[in-house]
Order: sequence, then C-alpha cells, then structure tokens
Amino acid sequence: MPSENGRTAVRELALGAQRRIREAVIQAWRRGRSAGLVRLFGRRRRRLEDAVFFYVDLGLRAADSALAIHDEIRRRDLALTVYWGVVSPAVALPPGAVPVVKGSTAWYRKVNSSRYVVNNYGGILGLRKHPEQRVLQTWHGTPYKFVGRSELQHRGASTRQFAVMSREAADWDAFVSPSPYMTTLIGQEWDFAGAVLETGYPRNDRLVRADAAERQALRSAFELPAGAQVALYAPTFREHQREGWCADLFDGLDVEDLCSRLGPNWYVLVRGHGFTARKGSRLRAGDRVRDVTGHPDINDLYLIADVLVTDYSSAMFDFAVTGKPLVYFTPDLEEFAAARGVYFDLAEWAPGPMYTDVESLAEGMLELPEIVARYRDRYAAFRARFTPWDDGQAAARVVEAFFAAPGGTPRGTDPRGTPQ
Repeated sequence: MPSENGRTAVRELALGAQRRIREAVIQAWRRGRSAGLVRLFGRRRRRLEDAVFFYVDLGLRAADSALAIHDEIRRRDLALTVYWGVVSPAVALPPGAVPVVKGSTAWYRKVNSSRYVVNNYGGILGLRKHPEQRVLQTWHGTPYKFVGRSELQHRGASTRQFAVMSREAADWDAFVSPSPYMTTLIGQEWDFAGAVLETGYPRNDRLVRADAAERQALRSAFELPAGAQVALYAPTFREHQREGWCADLFDGLDVEDLCSRLGPNWYVLVRGHGFTARKGSRLRAGDRVRDVTGHPDINDLYLIADVLVTDYSSAMFDFAVTGKPLVYFTPDLEEFAAARGVYFDLAEWAPGPMYTDVESLAEGMLELPEIVARYRDRYAAFRARFTPWDDGQAAARVVEAFFAAPGGTPRGTDPRGTPQ
C-alpha cells in the first residue's frame, strides 16, 4: 500500500496533468478562433473605414507618441474615427477614443478595416494588412540598449524569431524617428525600407509646451507640498529579472535610505519599466516615497520632477527635453551592458554624474546647481545628438506627413524641409 504522502503526490501529478491538458485545449481553441477571425476580417477584398487604430504598450494604456498624435488629429478635426486597442474596457482613454478590447471579435474587425494603424512595438494580433492600409511605427523610446536585429543576435534568438521580426517590419509604411541617431538604427536593426519620419518624438511635445500653471496643477494633483523637492527614479528592467513581457522592479537602490539622506523636503517617486507594470511588481512605499509605476502618462511625472535619477532607461533622452538635471545610479553598468548589449559608452555621453552607491548619489543630488553648471556643455551635446527636433511640433509634423500626405517624408530629408 502506498503511503499517504505517496497518494498525495500521485493526486498532485494527476491534477497538474489535467490542468496542462485543459490549458492546451483552451490555447488551441483560441488559436483556431483567432485564425478564423483573421480569415474573416482580413479578406483582401474588404472595405476600409476612415479610421485610425492605435495600439500602445500592448494595450495597457493610452500614452506615448500615439496619444500626442491622437490629440493632433482631434485638433485638426480630421474625419477619422479613432479606435484604441486595449486589454480591458477599464483602460483610461482620451476624449474621442473608441475602445476595442484585445482578442474580441470587434478587435479583428477594426484592426483589419481601419485605414491607418499606429503601433509602438512589433506586430499586432490579428492584423492581415490590406494593400491600402498604412501602418505607422512610432517605437517607444530612443534606445541605449540593443533593439531589433542586434538584440536578437545578442541573446542568440532562433531563426523563427528573426523571421517574425522581419514579417512584422514588412507591414510598416513609416517609422517615426526623433534624431539622425535613431534614423540610422531604424535601417540597421529592422532592414526597414519605408519612409522614416525624422520629426522628433510627438510624445515629447508636451514637455516643451507645458507652462508653470500646468506643472503646479500636476503637483497639486499628486498632493505635493509647496516648495517640495521631487526626484523621479525611473530604472529600466534587468534581463535576469525578466519573464517574457514582465519583470520585477530593480531593487538595487534603497529609495527609503535615499529619501532619508536627502532630507524632509524631498519626495521620491519611483517609476518602474512597462514590464514592471505588467508584472505588478510594486514598491512598499511611504508618505515621501511613492510608487507611480501604474500612472498612465510618464510625462506628468517628468513635469513635476526637479531631477531624474535613472540608469539605462530611454527616460534619459525624453527627460533631457525638459532641461532639468539628470543623475545616474549605475552600480551594475558592466553587467548590464554584457547582458543586454548597448550602443555607446554611457560614461562618455551621460549629461549628468554617474553614481554607484546611495551615499554619493544623495550627496550629489543635494548639489544640483553645481551639477547643472558642471554638465552644461555635455547636456547640450546630448540634446543635439538625441533630441534635435523636439520643439513641441513633432505630432503636427507626423500628422502632416503620414495622414495628410500619403507619400510620407523621404528618407534622408528633414521633415521641416531642410536637406540633411
């Protein structure tokens, strides 16, 4: 007779097998349903609707450059219905947006019938592109770490993964670029032969346009006391903490200790990477240390912050548009570069000091005027290389080039009309 422990183990194995079989059946059913809906709504002879379908950050939020483009379309009163692909009806959307839940029948219908599709990463579930559809890739930030072909090569991806990337990129008609640096990477990493719209990043328009009244209103909304100093800590994810599209919040910086060292007038807002938001990894926060990873629009956080503390995140490029000081916490620089691969020597280009321990980081942050003066030239060079067109008009240029002028802007041409 088997022991009680033995019988329990057998039952657990049987239950585990049943769960795996049930999940496999469900996945097979979903794949079959998806394929059927693609065939139904992706027919070559289908009528396109005068509409734009936005899909950002895998449907988790309405943000990034797509949000600025949405606002510009509405400002111009273009005759386009605006759909947003979302994971849930609970996702907050801007005025004028029509939600379409990912995986629903409406999803397959609208993604295949909208004349314009705007995405900020890879491909889109169920899209079988019509010859007259136009797909705009905005991407989701200027890369310091490898993307595209370099990323796949660095982590030894399979032939199938390279094929998927090439197939996704083949659907794109135009690609938004914030700089000549990014324009070079677009051709290099995706073998992209379409129109590169080197316009600046629409998502950064608001950082240029915001006035003191808007910033004060945001501070009030976040219940920050008058005169408080605000540090935004925005680390990227680490490869060893990643599971698919999710990752734990990097815990190499003791933010409570940092806040304590800075003094009672300081608040530290912690913004994890999008992978962290999907994982649900959160910081145990207090009154002066707040986890804002779930806040939908990072621009709000840039506008209320007095200083950005970051590491290898693309936040460094966007925040530079504000002209406010940046400092870096990079205790694992060599390990990160080896694990992910990077495009340039951060120490050579960083527009602010790089620290490896909380003590020196706090000391530096208490001397921000000195940092600003010391890094003034480096900061200007950084902006000239990575954000030369961010003047508050990028969304207008993108809408003019992509929605108003179907040919787009030819590669190698400044969208403002000046030869490069």
